Amino acid sequence: MLGNTREVSFTNLDPGDYTLYVKAANKDGFWNAEGASIYLIITPPWYETWWAYLFYVCALFVLIYVLWSYELRRQRLRGEALRLQELDRFKSRFFANISHEFRTPLTLILGPLKDLVDGKSNGDTSEQYETMMRNGQRLLKLIDDILNISRLEAGKLALTAQLVEINGLIRRIIASFKSHADSKEINLKFRPAAEAIEVFVDIDKMETILYNLLGNALKFTPTKGRVILELGLAALKNDLNPKSEIRNPQSQIGDHVAISIQDTGPGIPPDQLIHVFDRFQQGENGYAKDDIVGSGIGLALTKELVELHQGKITVDSELHKGSTFTIYLPLGKNHLSPSEIIEKETQISRSLEKRIEGILEGSSRTSDFRKDNSKAAASKLPKLLIVEDNADMRAYIKQQFSLHYQILEAENGAEGLKRIRKEYPDLVISDVMMPEMDGNELCRRIKEDEAISHTPVILLTAKAGEEAQVEGLGFGADIYLEKPFNAEILRLTVKNLLGQQRRIQQYLKDNWPVLPENVDKLKIGVRDREFLDKVTGIVYQYMADESFDISRLAKECGYSKTQLNRKLQKLTDTDSTTFLRTLRLRKAKQLLVEGQGNVTEVALQVGFNNFSYFARKFKEAFGTSPSTFLKN
Repeated sequence: MLGNTREVSFTNLDPGDYTLYVKAANKDGFWNAEGASIYLIITPPWYETWWAYLFYVCALFVLIYVLWSYELRRQRLRGEALRLQELDRFKSRFFANISHEFRTPLTLILGPLKDLVDGKSNGDTSEQYETMMRNGQRLLKLIDDILNISRLEAGKLALTAQLVEINGLIRRIIASFKSHADSKEINLKFRPAAEAIEVFVDIDKMETILYNLLGNALKFTPTKGRVILELGLAALKNDLNPKSEIRNPQSQIGDHVAISIQDTGPGIPPDQLIHVFDRFQQGENGYAKDDIVGSGIGLALTKELVELHQGKITVDSELHKGSTFTIYLPLGKNHLSPSEIIEKETQISRSLEKRIEGILEGSSRTSDFRKDNSKAAASKLPKLLIVEDNADMRAYIKQQFSLHYQILEAENGAEGLKRIRKEYPDLVISDVMMPEMDGNELCRRIKEDEAISHTPVILLTAKAGEEAQVEGLGFGADIYLEKPFNAEILRLTVKNLLGQQRRIQQYLKDNWPVLPENVDKLKIGVRDREFLDKVTGIVYQYMADESFDISRLAKECGYSKTQLNRKLQKLTDTDSTTFLRTLRLRKAKQLLVEGQGNVTEVALQVGFNNFSYFARKFKEAFGTSPSTFLKN
């Protein structure tokens, strides 16, 4: 009831349609039964209108699109950055490997050449010329591979195929590898197809394909291993798993010729199989950095050349058991264009044997790597161990030292470590990049093994730069030299290291266990110092026991008598018996100086029950009898 009020207010009404009904009464109190009504429309504010909501929806979609575009762009940029980082890693790895591939043959060209120019060559110079020629050919082969990759990318490497009896072609190529296989004591077998097989191939490119695969197989297969090349037919279809054809390459039913090369090398890890044909790709194991290192283009080039023949190449591998590479080449000529076929048959390239000779790194001498210099071995010359997988490089380094040192050789770090523990060389010269165990790992194991930690190590590497040098020195190397190195510098380095070793031996022989405060200037290794402290502590512990001898000392130290004697001989130029007696006599001298008893009492304290023997040995060591020494 509004009474006499003529106004009414409604607040906070939601937007919408409303009808206001009003009834009124006159002054006499009579009401209008019908009343009156007013239709009202409450409009929403602009931000709640339909076009405002449409704007909101559009703005939301625009915002989502912008955010999606931004995230997509960010992901794309991140992917591009990762791709560039990966490419940068590939480039770094490629240049590091190429540097190794170039520096080793360059060393074997420049080193002998400098000796010839300076008139310092020893023996038959024809061998040095052959070494330089072989490594020049190796450089040429590497450059050819790089150029072939470039031509393939540019589409300028044409196929010139001709009909060839593949059994004969492969047999001639196998013959060129036979001497190298024999020198490494590798059983190289060829199992030809039961019947003659004719296939259209480019002979020169086929040589490169088989050369790369056979070269790798022989390079990675250890001594007394096995490499088998099988030839046959295979029915290779798009839906067929090629691995099934590897088991029976001699099948005489099929539309492809199958060439299978199986080795007993280290194998390739499963996660790296998919990358084995990538350009500039080197795995971390097997065919890899810690094994034989190459430029990373050999298998990539091989795959490209096989595909240029419209063929296919597969790999099957198992760690520690070996790998099998299989090539499938289509029969007939329908897959080739007329311009790719030549009718005139040519012979196998005359340069094949030279190319093989250039890449197999002086294989003619690999059979001699275990043969030590017999004349030097019979003498008392210092022993040098050369650890290098390149036969030419081993021969070149050996030539520099063979007149004044006993020379031991090893093909890789694993074999080198065995020879060190057996032969106890005076110094080790090792390459860094080698199969099975590289030089850095060899150096680390030497320096961490108490029995051989005294052995100086010179690392030779094709890796240039301070970072590589710091890495090598961080593994404990005494000297780090880059290839190509100056042979005179290497000779002087060996001479200086052995001279320093002799000075340390003499000082320890004359003074141990009393050392001056500036003992660090002697450059005694931490493990060698710990070893001498341990031996001395054990001797002092049992010094009064006359029955304490070298056998018990060796047992307490955890060594055999021979090992203990060799270690002490290398460190102090003294055999273990003399070392034990000298420690007792020097302790006796100290006790006499400190007035810890008379001559008899002191002799008993240091384990001498025979007093006349004690007096005689004391006089030999110090130039005076113990009684006279005590009086003075």
